[in-house]
Order: sequence, then structure tokens, then C-alpha cells
Amino acid sequence: MVMLVLLGSSMTTENCEIKRDMMTFCIKSECLYHCQHRWYYKVTQSWCDGVFFGFCNCKICIVI
Repeated sequence: MVMLVLLGSSMTTENCEIKRDMMTFCIKSECLYHCQHRWYYKVTQSWCDGVFFGFCNCKICIVI
């Protein structure tokens, strides 16, 4: 019984990818809001690459 539970739990994996969108003014709170409303998947991280005309990066993961 214990082996079946362990095998079943190891069969699920997380598939993650990073999506990038350019924003005129990128701050972390706006980037998180953008990520949550643009992608209908689980957002695990969000960050900005630059402030003015920077990229908002969204790390989204789905369980498969």
C-alpha cells in the first residue's frame, strides 16, 4: 500500500515556462498583477528586467 502511494505521487510533474512581455513602466507589483491576469496558470514567480521599457517576466507552472 505504501509503495502505491509513493509511485502515484512521483508520477505528477510540474511543467514550467517563462513568459515575457514588454511594459512601459515595470515594477514588481504591476508585473505580478499583469502575470496573474494574462496567464490562467499558476504564477510561481514574477520579476522585472529594467524599469522603463523593461520586460515583465512571468514564471508559470502547470501540473501534468
